[in-house]
Amino acid sequence: MSASATTAYLDIYIGNREEHKKEEERYKKTKEMVKKNAVIYGFPDDPEQLSVEQRETLKEVDVLLHSISLDISSWC
Repeated sequence: MSASATTAYLDIYIGNREEHKKEEERYKKTKEMVKKNAVIYGFPDDPEQLSVEQRETLKEVDVLLHSISLDISSWC
């Protein structure tokens, strides 16, 4: 009689599930934006391949665009 091994897997989630979902959505939007605009900035179309300098540039662009959006909304 042969013994068969049983394997079980357990997924453990630690932290705020809603915050994680928001972070995933932000990452998805960023990835789409990078793919769409990579040629404009001379970036690779995969965010995982961005250099540290390119990531900093994206953060600055995001802050700038967010600031412009806030300024425009205050005019309306």
